[in-house]
Amino acid sequence: MVYVFFAQKGKAEAEGVFPQGKRDFNIHSRFFFPGLLLTALFTSVFARAGEFEQQVQKDLQTYARQMAWPEYRQEINTWLPGKAKQLPECGQEIKFSVANQSRPPLGRVHYLISCASPKWQIRAQAKIKVWLDVWHAKNDIGVDQVINTGNVYLKNIEISRLNREFFTAGQKVENKRSIRRIRAGKIINGGQLQNVYLVKKGEEVLIRAQQGNFVATMKGMALENGMLGEKIKVENTSSKKKVQARVTENGIVETIF
Repeated sequence: MVYVFFAQKGKAEAEGVFPQGKRDFNIHSRFFFPGLLLTALFTSVFARAGEFEQQVQKDLQTYARQMAWPEYRQEINTWLPGKAKQLPECGQEIKFSVANQSRPPLGRVHYLISCASPKWQIRAQAKIKVWLDVWHAKNDIGVDQVINTGNVYLKNIEISRLNREFFTAGQKVENKRSIRRIRAGKIINGGQLQNVYLVKKGEEVLIRAQQGNFVATMKGMALENGMLGEKIKVENTSSKKKVQARVTENGIVETIF
């Protein structure tokens, strides 16, 4: 079986089985076989491979936006089966779809590449690696402990094999409470923490308004759950006016001017 392989870092690599035996070659701006120009037959294969790699990158970018990932580094390798070189040119736009839509586009991902006219379909594969800054425990964290900045640190790791929810640099772990013991140096995952709400939706709160030396307090109702330092909407009980306030203490918020 013939496989076509592409590396991401500015260079595509390919490997094929030919009557003469197995031979390797690199591709830059033109396609070369030792001493010979590759035929148009292989040009169509590499054109499809290029489109495939673009689709994989697009799918990864979409997923990264959905997960609100901060800056990340990626490495994408794609493979087409050998029979791709025998397929006729597609008279319409080639469609690329992930074979298993329930899985994130990480690790080894299988794709279906299809054409409506003439009708054909092949399976292809992409190997996707991503490096992200992920929160780790700096020291042992006990059960029911509220996390602070001194308990955690960021470490850049490759995440494709992680099978549990993790926290990236763009997510907060501070002021969350641990519900399981977390050992020093381990990744902090979502199943180990829960939010600590100092203010809960529907409950009465004390609204504090301060401007210069003037301080006024009034009763209100929280319209959202709020952790320490978070901005939430509250309603003034007497005026029914809705304002945005920052959670400062248990049951206390401070209006934002």
